[in-house]
Amino acid sequence: MVKHRNLLAVLVLPVATLGIYGLYWFYRTSDEMIRLTESDENPLAWLLMALIPVLNVVALWNQAKVVEQLSKQGGAAGFSATFIFVLWVIPPLAMLIIQAELNARVHPTTDQTEESPALSPDREAAGT
Repeated sequence: MVKHRNLLAVLVLPVATLGIYGLYWFYRTSDEMIRLTESDENPLAWLLMALIPVLNVVALWNQAKVVEQLSKQGGAAGFSATFIFVLWVIPPLAMLIIQAELNARVHPTTDQTEESPALSPDREAAGT
């Protein structure tokens, strides 16, 4: 399941946590995208590669390819892997684009779509 994340938080938290949230975000979003595209990749391997110079380029390219698959699902124009990969030159911009793409795919859960009993129109009409 894809988690909706606030775009401002995606920008602020990596700075506030000295990069720790950025690593967490990279792992979680990679995992979500891999599941959505039914790819056989490993997000933990990508995270470990992202921490190693030279291999981090491979990790970012792998993620960019999955973003491309995800953004082009359903016949949409989507983003190219090259565009996403180049965006990683400015990490906050890449994170915003990727998170916005994921947020567009969030499906409301039953908890979010159910009305609170106190605000239910049926209960208001019944006077309870």
